[in-house]
Amino acid sequence: MTTIYYDRVIIIQSLASGKTGKLLFDDLNLLTMYTGDLVKAEINDVNSTNEFFDILTTIATETQISHSLPLIHLEAHGTENGLELSSGEQIPWEEIKPYFISINDASRMNLMISVSACHGGRLTEVVLPTDRAPCRAIIAPKSEMSSDELLRDFTAYYEEMFKTRNSDKAVARLNRGLTGNAAPYVFIIAETYFQVGWSRYIKEQCTDAALNRRANNIIRQLRQKKTEPLPSRNEIKQAMISNQPRDFENTAAYFFMYDKYPEIKKRISVSYEEMMESIRAARGCL
Repeated sequence: MTTIYYDRVIIIQSLASGKTGKLLFDDLNLLTMYTGDLVKAEINDVNSTNEFFDILTTIATETQISHSLPLIHLEAHGTENGLELSSGEQIPWEEIKPYFISINDASRMNLMISVSACHGGRLTEVVLPTDRAPCRAIIAPKSEMSSDELLRDFTAYYEEMFKTRNSDKAVARLNRGLTGNAAPYVFIIAETYFQVGWSRYIKEQCTDAALNRRANNIIRQLRQKKTEPLPSRNEIKQAMISNQPRDFENTAAYFFMYDKYPEIKKRISVSYEEMMESIRAARGCL
């Protein structure tokens, strides 16, 4: 069972018409009774990029002060690269990411994001393993859906979550009982998108050709500093390979924030050996 706790559901709505965020808010105000009113629903209507970023900044500040555990629910139109606001402005996920990182940091790696917008899962595609994690998990539709479908499914999700506090059951309700490729929504935890980023790093930066380029660059820097004796390219490459487990641990600690908040490590399940084995199995060539 996967359980993610939160005490605030913050709807950010930016729709020119069909205010489904307001309809969801009305439903949540009734459904929170299942939590004994421990969870509060809120709604913020925004029109412009500045308003959107102002709300996210406010949420980060409030989370830091109150030590609350927020779930941010986005109601907007989605594009392949980000969100489209009611003003017609488009915001790339790359620009939204730092704001989510701030909120996730303030909540100590507890931020949950649900995106009632097409292509919402693409946020994780702009996350690097060298970033801080922008959220603990994200839920989003896999493909284009009608506003009625999104409202129905997310209402079912929150009802189940409020009743059981069990995200596995809630996601099953969201997906209408469908699984695998047939499931209309994705539920992506931070460990998963960290692995995707680390896999990309191994593929792009740890091939023999890439290691040669990195080693040659280090040698050039050492020559400029007049370092003597110069290590050979093979020695540098071997050192980079040998240091990879240590680099992984340092990168994971930064990404999952347990370099700042050690207690987080108890909630995170990643290891260098398991991740490399998974990458080898997936690629069949490492």
